[in-house]
Amino acid sequence: FDAILDSACGGDADLSFSKPRDHLYKVVCTLPGKDGRTQTVYIKTGNTDSRVMDRENIHNEYIVFYTPCGPVNEAAFSKILSINALRLSPDKLAKSRFGFTQGAIGTLDNEFIMIDTQFLEAVTKDSVSRGIRVLATIGDEIEKKLTGGADSR
Repeated sequence: FDAILDSACGGDADLSFSKPRDHLYKVVCTLPGKDGRTQTVYIKTGNTDSRVMDRENIHNEYIVFYTPCGPVNEAAFSKILSINALRLSPDKLAKSRFGFTQGAIGTLDNEFIMIDTQFLEAVTKDSVSRGIRVLATIGDEIEKKLTGGADSR
């Protein structure tokens, strides 16, 4: 995976990454536009212990991409649920200025995060580069909605 990530980010001025610590890479993506916003995407490797109700391992190794989107607080929960529910209504999603159909929203360390996964055996330079950019863009839009436009990550 190191070689794939290096290939995906190495020649791109908009992406900078640091080598992993405990299977966790950190990629900073400078987003398109004139305002200089950035979004940090973390990539976790070494996930081989996915189980369903304590049964056997159900996956091959997979990679988790996630990006912090803003602090968890009571007011933000209704916004998050509304954003998440848009994908269940194609008509509303098509009319919305923002929405997403892949990934999931969760919480980690008292922050909302946008999460996506890829199977290691299917990972390519392009899928990693695209995964980082899509997640960074979606995460930044969610962050704008939750923080009133602040660029916290």
